[in-house]
Amino acid sequence: NALVTAGQTERGLDHLEQGEQVLAAAEDVHSLARLRCRLALAYVPPKSGTRQSRNDLFDKGLAKLGESLAAHEAVRNKRGIAECVMYQGVLHCRKGEQLKGFQKLRLALDMFKELQHKLGIGEATLEMGHASNDSPQGVIYYEQSLVARRQSSDLAGEAVCLRSLANLHAFLGNTRAACKCWHDALNLHRELGDAGGVRSSLEHLCSLYSQLEDYNRVVDLVGQLRDSAVARKDADAEAQALVLMGKCNISLGNLTGAEGSFKLALKICQEHAESEELMVRAAECHDKLAKLYLEQGRPEGRSHIEHVQKLRKKLGKDMLKG
Repeated sequence: NALVTAGQTERGLDHLEQGEQVLAAAEDVHSLARLRCRLALAYVPPKSGTRQSRNDLFDKGLAKLGESLAAHEAVRNKRGIAECVMYQGVLHCRKGEQLKGFQKLRLALDMFKELQHKLGIGEATLEMGHASNDSPQGVIYYEQSLVARRQSSDLAGEAVCLRSLANLHAFLGNTRAACKCWHDALNLHRELGDAGGVRSSLEHLCSLYSQLEDYNRVVDLVGQLRDSAVARKDADAEAQALVLMGKCNISLGNLTGAEGSFKLALKICQEHAESEELMVRAAECHDKLAKLYLEQGRPEGRSHIEHVQKLRKKLGKDMLKG
């Protein structure tokens, strides 16, 4: 599962399939049913695949869920049955079979409610939110999931739900509501010690408050982002924080501060010249400095344009962020 989550799908599938063979040989029916449920989700295909290849993988995953469901039904494991039905709904929705998928998700939700299984209710309503195609109905499902997560004291699940709710609010134009969700998620990620979650939350808040033109708030958030990056010795996150600070200073009319921020970010990038991520960040810094200098009629802007062109050639235009 960890390999699949990390993007190493083939290796992850190999390990899960080996586990399936071991459990089948040991006739461990309960563990085998649970593993096949995980294996089914691992078969979710990349979006880059052809329609036929994607459908084949979805069908393979649904077949595994069918085997898992039969095993749970044989021993009357109601929770296991509900989980299988829920994941059937997830795969059908991702396959594009929304009606069938929602029917399965609603059935699973009813099963979890009958069992009074708060974690299951939270997961089913979260998946219903994901399957709502960015509609306002998704907000209702995410909020229901949030209630269930809080009732079960599932802090990690609550953070995941808040992130999904924040993204949907932002998509729907509910910027203030999105900010509230990201602030709540930020507090949870800090409580959980999730550095990646803290960084992501702060970056999203910076973006949202920039849209609201609340640049004083952005300056404070960027400061937190940089402090967190320095404490973790995360060069990319620190450079990103400085780039955000530079952009914010431009919006505030503080061109000297903007120049200083971009130069500091560029220095960090140059100290880690082997990092592709920081090369991209360096291209962005050169681009911002070039524009800043050219607007002021300063000749050093041309040298930064040359650096941008060199990095474009080395990295490819599609990789540049600025």
